Amino acid sequence: MSAFGLIIPAILAYWVYTDASSRGMSAIGWSIFTFFIWIIALPVYLFMRLPKIADSATDDVLDHLVDDETV
Repeated sequence: MSAFGLIIPAILAYWVYTDASSRGMSAIGWSIFTFFIWIIALPVYLFMRLPKIADSATDDVLDHLVDDETV
């Protein structure tokens, strides 16, 4: 297997790992699946991924804005 055949799946697996972590999904499972069968796993992951989990700091700002406007 060439270096190209290992670099591309590794980069994609790392991206899937970080993206799945930020979405509360099984990051390890998705990244392993992507590394070994990336041509199938990447489209499946992109179709099935969940919305991102909002940061608590962002929620506090939004709650503050909503509370100020409703009063």
